[in-house]
Amino acid sequence: MVIYLAGLQSIPEELVEAAIVDGANRLQIFWKITLPLLRPMIIFSAIITTNAGLQRFAEPFLLTGGGPAYATLTMILYLYRKAFEGFRLGYASAMGYVLFVMIFALSLLQLKFGRER
Repeated sequence: MVIYLAGLQSIPEELVEAAIVDGANRLQIFWKITLPLLRPMIIFSAIITTNAGLQRFAEPFLLTGGGPAYATLTMILYLYRKAFEGFRLGYASAMGYVLFVMIFALSLLQLKFGRER
């Protein structure tokens, strides 16, 4: 929310006032001025939340330990189990590299599709 609030506060009031003078209604102001100027904040928060979701470890580990029937097993928790409970360090290391590549690729895709034309 703080990111979006900062983005909203950075929108120049002159643009909104000029749109009102030109006859734009609230919906047009939102779609043509507010949303395009908030695009960098939207992309940033999408990348951060995607990374945080893929790296979720502490909550499932502390609360359920993977849950009943692996319901809350995340990729990082699975990696931890393979490395430190199953002593398959090479397998866990390979999983870590694959996870890095996945996060990097998703971040690049989000940046590519979010870039202004």
